[in-house]
Amino acid sequence: MAAIKVTGVVVRTVNYRDYDRILTLFTREKGSMTVSARGVRRTNARWRAGCQLFSTGEYLLYARGTRYYLSQVDVQQSYYELRNSPQTMMHATFILNVMEAAIVSDEPNEPLYALLMRALALYCHLDTDASRITDYVLVQAMRILGFGLQLGECVRCRAGRNFTHFSISSGGVVCTDCKRNCADGKPLHPALQDALRALSAARAEDLPALPIHPQTLKNLLPLLVAYTQYHLDRIFKSASLLYTFSS
Repeated sequence: MAAIKVTGVVVRTVNYRDYDRILTLFTREKGSMTVSARGVRRTNARWRAGCQLFSTGEYLLYARGTRYYLSQVDVQQSYYELRNSPQTMMHATFILNVMEAAIVSDEPNEPLYALLMRALALYCHLDTDASRITDYVLVQAMRILGFGLQLGECVRCRAGRNFTHFSISSGGVVCTDCKRNCADGKPLHPALQDALRALSAARAEDLPALPIHPQTLKNLLPLLVAYTQYHLDRIFKSASLLYTFSS
């Protein structure tokens, strides 16, 4: 049986049989990996902590045929702090859902992995608004995946001013003249435009101090969720609760 060691984070768990669990790992080395963790739901299971959602560490796996099985895990971080807030927990779970939809088996994505690690660390700082982090991660994740927002010129006529709408399918702002012929154009207040530009240019370490009003970030969230769902071709059930917490 071939053994492999990877560094990864648990982005999805599914209980299986009486005591087993199927993990989806986002790994730095191999992208998405599905791993069978036998017996980890027993109370005294040795590797139980490393098989929880959000857990990050080094996973020693062995391959049998086309399947991977957990042999050992060295937990580096569990991010228990984010579980202290239902709002933060829901936002972080939603971002895990987005990451799971974006990653591919045997295709590592180091920038996306690094973004997720920074996001989970930020969610643990409960004095930072969860909507601020989620908006930032969605903007940056879509850029990494090749769906970066076009905010400097109209996506239809390339005009560089008078932006009034945003096209989800085209991925950018639409000017006053083109909005009539843009079926999916959504009105975009200037404050939201400024917030999108700030989030696009920001570094993760600067995010808490960005001068964006909390209500603006909450108003921006449905647009970014819709944009992400459209381009990843996935409807996330966890997204509906974000608006409940953000209301």
